[in-house]
Amino acid sequence: MTDVHVHIGQFNDKYYDSHAVFNAIEQSAEDFGIDCVQYSSTSSCRYDVELSRVEEEIAFAQSYKSSIIKTQPYLWFTPHYATQGISVKSAMQAFDYCGIKLHPFAHNWDFENASHKKSLEEIFCCCGETHKPILIHCGIGKVQSPSRFECFIKNHPDAPVILAHSQPCNATTKMMSKYPNVKCDTAFLTTKEIRHLLYCIKKNMIDRSRVLFGSDFPITHYYNEENISLAHQYKKDCTNRLTLQLHY
Repeated sequence: MTDVHVHIGQFNDKYYDSHAVFNAIEQSAEDFGIDCVQYSSTSSCRYDVELSRVEEEIAFAQSYKSSIIKTQPYLWFTPHYATQGISVKSAMQAFDYCGIKLHPFAHNWDFENASHKKSLEEIFCCCGETHKPILIHCGIGKVQSPSRFECFIKNHPDAPVILAHSQPCNATTKMMSKYPNVKCDTAFLTTKEIRHLLYCIKKNMIDRSRVLFGSDFPITHYYNEENISLAHQYKKDCTNRLTLQLHY
């Protein structure tokens, strides 16, 4: 099984070293059948982010050696890169990226901005051609609504989309019912939200295979007030029984 939603890098005041993150995951991976980790760098959220700096982080992350898990990076593309004239195609050539990440809450994607719109079109065209997923952060509010990028999702039916966090759940399942190319993940979901997804699966509103396992680790560790190790936190993330019901 793949954990489609893992992070490395700077998150607020804490830096999560990629090798430490992967090592923590390894300690529980075999117990939960996790053999692949797809990750992105939260350093991409820094106000002074430069693509070259993030690429250095990914290069180091990819030097991690493991016989237990495979690690695959996402290209976290930002409006800052768009205004710099960095093309999606050129950025994708740096590594064998597993997909592209968009975070509309952290970054202001302006559909009226020509460079922003051009990059978004490139992203959906690229993923439509390669069938690599676009992981889109979702949450409460218009700016991070699951339907925020609906015009692109509708026009690019071959581009796989993962609505990260599945929030709000009703809006997420509505998008999944409208567009076969849309999936969701379980990253940072509450018990109530997981129960909603289970209900939708039971009622055949969505297919179980379209709900992907995502942990949001180690952001879960950052917000946990308990003083526990990274390895302990990842095990906790995986042992949420309702989450496991979706994947086992």
